[in-house]
Amino acid sequence: MTITVIGATGRVGSAVVQRLVTANTAVRVLVRDPGKVQRLLGDSAYLETIRIRLDNPAAVAAGLTGSDAVFWPWARSVCKPACSGS
Repeated sequence: MTITVIGATGRVGSAVVQRLVTANTAVRVLVRDPGKVQRLLGDSAYLETIRIRLDNPAAVAAGLTGSDAVFWPWARSVCKPACSGS
């Protein structure tokens, strides 16, 4: 199982990634700054880092390919009003 985390360098996202990696779960993180991931989370055989711009839908889709689940702590605020159906 691979879980993709968007926002992995934030307070909530980094805590989620740390827990998943500790549980030996494959984690893919989609981030703007891979160096920040390295500084915050270090190296792990369970961690895959992909540099991405969230304003590029094709890149996001490619980054999500093969994921079994996605964790995005701020998805609702980012996609408003599209998510509310307005």
